[in-house]
Amino acid sequence: MIPRVAKWQLVIFAIVGIAALVYTAITYARVDRLLGVGTYTVKAIFPDSGGIFQNAEVTYQGVPVGQVGTLRLQQDGVAVDLLINSSGPKIPASAVAVVADRSAVGEQFVDLRPANTAGPYLKQNSVITNTQIPTPLQDVLKSAVDLTDSVPVNDLSTVVTELGKALNGQGENLRKLLDSLSDLSKAGLDSLPQTVSLIQNSDVVLGT
Repeated sequence: MIPRVAKWQLVIFAIVGIAALVYTAITYARVDRLLGVGTYTVKAIFPDSGGIFQNAEVTYQGVPVGQVGTLRLQQDGVAVDLLINSSGPKIPASAVAVVADRSAVGEQFVDLRPANTAGPYLKQNSVITNTQIPTPLQDVLKSAVDLTDSVPVNDLSTVVTELGKALNGQGENLRKLLDSLSDLSKAGLDSLPQTVSLIQNSDVVLGT
């Protein structure tokens, strides 16, 4: 027979263990998000995935507010579930869902960019149809190739040759020009506060 004190110790140990498991599940495993607790789901319709993936970050004007859920292919594009934190700021329904890159080689995320801060606001089962995705890399490369193809090789060669002739022996003058531009830029930065103040007070001056 288990003594009464031992029983209470087992009960307390079990309660503490369960509390620790719940805390770990919510804090690290994000079980609350998997169960939909503390979030609401908004569907965004993109023409294609744009490189976005499940569990990618969702931001509102650059501030994290949720993560990407399920992606589903449909006739008019790709439907992407956005799991938004209920405790976050209210997000206007006018927001544009933009698939953005953190850098040239960084991972994609979804940024919600509102046209204004007025309501109505996004809520459970809201649908965002105003979306944008990055320009595909192949399109960028094709545009670059088309641009280079549009420049006549002979004319470009002539321009480079004549430019070389014009700058021949002008190394010292070019150095002086660069030094002067550097001094000019520094002077502009040094006088920036006065320039800004002058612009801000221009209405008063012009109104007298």
